[in-house]
Amino acid sequence: MVDNLRSVAPQRIVEIDQDLRALAGECGYRSMLVAIGAGRELPLACEVLSYEAPFGVGYMVAQLTNSSTEAAYGLFDQDTDIDLAALAREAVETFVHTGNQNVTSLRHKGTFGGACALLRLTKDPYWELRGCIGTIEPVKDTLAQEIIANAISAATHDPRFPPVRDEELSNLRYSVDVLLPSEPAVMQELDPLIYGVIVEDESGSRRGLLLPDIPGVESAEEQVEIAARKAGIPRGAPLKLSRFKVERFRETFNDTPDEFF
Repeated sequence: MVDNLRSVAPQRIVEIDQDLRALAGECGYRSMLVAIGAGRELPLACEVLSYEAPFGVGYMVAQLTNSSTEAAYGLFDQDTDIDLAALAREAVETFVHTGNQNVTSLRHKGTFGGACALLRLTKDPYWELRGCIGTIEPVKDTLAQEIIANAISAATHDPRFPPVRDEELSNLRYSVDVLLPSEPAVMQELDPLIYGVIVEDESGSRRGLLLPDIPGVESAEEQVEIAARKAGIPRGAPLKLSRFKVERFRETFNDTPDEFF
């Protein structure tokens, strides 16, 4: 259930194996069907806000729709099975193998927001960061082109790491965050679990961004401080703040720990 919502695929819940459902001893499936049916005409924007299973019983808080994201999903062909994390993988593997940036496996129209392509390696320390590069505003004509360019840049031009080598490709895991439109905010309106933040100095010449739901970032003040530090803005300088949500597309594997994301 959690994976299907995180993948923005509630229809898979409707189609779940009924023998598996009965074996699970569930008590909330029909309620979820009601919620999915009630929102079937609204734009999908599934988001798992929290999930805990401390005693073998899962407790989840999630949303299925958000009207502010209608523009984002209107960009995609309705009959296209979109897997942006797979697109990032194909882009990196194609470039490392051939030096070619032309990836044409995903049909896409329109342009929307920026995109951040995040790569990690299954090496000690476990799930260490291997590359992360993104754009705050669109640079390419389409979201697909934006993701291809950012994925390749994350794999080859992140200044913290050497370029990804061929022998590393099988150990990479990909996550793509698509930034929804930002809006001005004050500190009291920030929530690091739900919103990312964009921090600018008064002149607008320095700007830093931090994505939402980053492990270890527990307060808005800490989130803003990190984003300002990334931008090179001196401590105590006046700041302009904006907040944004993201749609997260990720690869999942049986050995993927929860804290990876």
